[in-house]
Amino acid sequence: WGRGGRLALSGGKSRQKLKVIGPGRLYNKLVKAGIGADHWQMHSTRDILVSRLLSKEGRKDFDLDLLLEHANCAARLAPNHPHFIRLVTLVEEVFRSHPEVVAAEQLWAWGVKLLREAVHPDVLFWNTEFKGLVDRRSAS
Repeated sequence: WGRGGRLALSGGKSRQKLKVIGPGRLYNKLVKAGIGADHWQMHSTRDILVSRLLSKEGRKDFDLDLLLEHANCAARLAPNHPHFIRLVTLVEEVFRSHPEVVAAEQLWAWGVKLLREAVHPDVLFWNTEFKGLVDRRSAS
């Protein structure tokens, strides 16, 4: 390829000059591009954003819309997965810790209600705390 041959074909940008975008900007670009909420790239980007919201820096600007969208998407994609149950418990913790904020916004209260309806009781039972059968070996 010689001097700059590959570089000339790629538009003249070297790897050092490429900018890396963060998950927030990537999420905004995916929304502008019309990528659906259930797409795997949207789901993984939202997952990173939700995990950042749980850090100390993220708690000051917590985005309940993003959390509800992510949990409702997980309800459609994998309702039996422990990841979904973790998101549901997180939404419930936020709902319990800030009931006046959630109740003031009707859309959030409706979203939490829909999320609660999406949770099958058996899935919640087996994924939150193990309540299995008594160990028969220790009983005998």
